[in-house]
Amino acid sequence: MNHDVEKRIVALRNEVKAQKVARELAYSQLLMPENTPSISYSGTATVQGQERFDTLARCRVRFTRTDGEEGAPFVNFPFSFAFSPTYREFEQSIGNTVTGDDVDFVDEQCYVGYVAGAGANYVDFYIDVTTEVVLNWTPFTSIDFSFTVEAISNVPGTLSVERIL
Repeated sequence: MNHDVEKRIVALRNEVKAQKVARELAYSQLLMPENTPSISYSGTATVQGQERFDTLARCRVRFTRTDGEEGAPFVNFPFSFAFSPTYREFEQSIGNTVTGDDVDFVDEQCYVGYVAGAGANYVDFYIDVTTEVVLNWTPFTSIDFSFTVEAISNVPGTLSVERIL
């Protein structure tokens, strides 16, 4: 029985090594995902009086390589985002029922994440809270939001976050 478990562990390790080569990711990030840099942020977006702008809030997440080399690193930015309250929670608090295949659809239309630029040793990723919030949470003067961003890269680095709008 132990021999079978050992064989499966070896097979899994070999698969991880093969994925590392195929996906051009850092060896440490595939074998030890806890080495993937991650950063979280919480803030508030003012809703009323902001209808004339495209963006209610903007945060810049910067991945800076720490290997001493020059050049913008290859990096992917998976992230999770949440409003508080969510649209479903808001609707239910005023007595409405929210059902369907994708009850988080409204929330997902109110933010966007994108790579905004790169420099000699960094890449900037922006997360915007859009004005769609104004239409969906109409009685609110502000809404809380939070997000967590990871940086999956083939080079080691650090993350920082700054609210710029």
